[in-house]
Amino acid sequence: MADRGTNAKFRQRLADEIARAKAEGISIAEQARGARVDRGQLYEWRDGNADPSGPALGKLADYYGCTMDYLWGRVPTREGIYAGPPQPVVEAINRIIRAADDLEGYTAPGSEWATAASPEAGGDVADAEGLAGALGEAQQADERARRPGRGRGRGGHPA
Repeated sequence: MADRGTNAKFRQRLADEIARAKAEGISIAEQARGARVDRGQLYEWRDGNADPSGPALGKLADYYGCTMDYLWGRVPTREGIYAGPPQPVVEAINRIIRAADDLEGYTAPGSEWATAASPEAGGDVADAEGLAGALGEAQQADERARRPGRGRGRGGHPA
């Protein structure tokens, strides 16, 4: 096997995925078509003569039903590693649940909370505003958590 590509774990995992599909009767040509990549490139990647671009790696991962991180060799399981949502999101969700439980007449997600909190229904508009505020906080926390370099100020130092 040539060794011009930079990632031995990727080569091995790709070879394993190709072999698994072949064992199910799917030829390499069919795999390349299914992944929307060139068959020659698939051989080049498998043999270690080249590494795929990010978009090509994504196509392979989608086709083989695993994460890009797994296929590239960054994580040990096909599903990748999921540590759960960031703690601020969990806390905001818990506040929303508590606020929803406190609403008079709350029965289901949707517009019912606004009706239950209306003065005509004997509810408290402040409860509805608290719920809406907690939801907004959860959305903001989620957006912050998804940004690259989250929790960092300028120069990579903690904010």
